Amino acid sequence: MLERRDIKLSEQIVELFAKGLRIVAAGDHEEWEGSGGRRAEFIALDKRLNSLLDRPWQPSLFDKDLDRKSPPLMNPQQQLFRDWAPAQKLRRALLEEVERRKTLAKGAAAKAK
Repeated sequence: MLERRDIKLSEQIVELFAKGLRIVAAGDHEEWEGSGGRRAEFIALDKRLNSLLDRPWQPSLFDKDLDRKSPPLMNPQQQLFRDWAPAQKLRRALLEEVERRKTLAKGAAAKAK
């Protein structure tokens, strides 16, 4: 498990992140429930994830810009005042854990056949 101060990537945290990734992948995070989306659910999920991780800062861990080397429209000096690097590290760790679990699940399913 990744530790960030006293934060650990628990089962609940990884599951919430994976669920959020599925909502984003489907594009449902952009549409409200009345229009067939899951925006309110996604916002609640993102807030819950941030609460569990004790991280009130932005950007969202679902922001794909975190996969870039530096934030858009931000010079290197400004990065010192933001939580970009810790958010990048946390997103990477969560993505790796989600992928690891997918691989394990596929292996278990293959063995069951």
